[in-house]
Amino acid sequence: VEGEYGIGGLFTSTSQRIRGRIYENWDNIVVPALEQVIMALPPGRYHLPILQALIINKAPPHTIKSTAKRIVESVNTADSFSRYPIDLAIHRGLAWDGGMKEILEGSNVNILEREDASTGLYPFMAATSWGKRKRNDFDSVFHLIKASPKLV
Repeated sequence: VEGEYGIGGLFTSTSQRIRGRIYENWDNIVVPALEQVIMALPPGRYHLPILQALIINKAPPHTIKSTAKRIVESVNTADSFSRYPIDLAIHRGLAWDGGMKEILEGSNVNILEREDASTGLYPFMAATSWGKRKRNDFDSVFHLIKASPKLV
């Protein structure tokens, strides 16, 4: 996975050992470096799909959780396809305790209450439909409904 999901080459290595080292040092080295890059950007110019890259690259849950908590603007940042982290988390079947909780809790309500352009489904509906193939857990579906009750 390259392009906008490569995040400066962090995920381009095919070596599991190198990826493992990146994830081991995520909180101590990678996140502080990303925070510096983000701070150097002009105001309103933050558009790095960091969480999407982590989800697509099947990063360990602790990296997703840490990123959602420490780089809070990443939760509400769309990628070039207008997909938010919650969209990819649902599509990839991210478990409630695997980072879905942190992404959901940081998501703006307007993101949770919008229809997906390609399917016409709200996020909670998509979570139930993807569940058969991607195994979304009931915790995620329940909390998605709870976060946007006016849709039910």
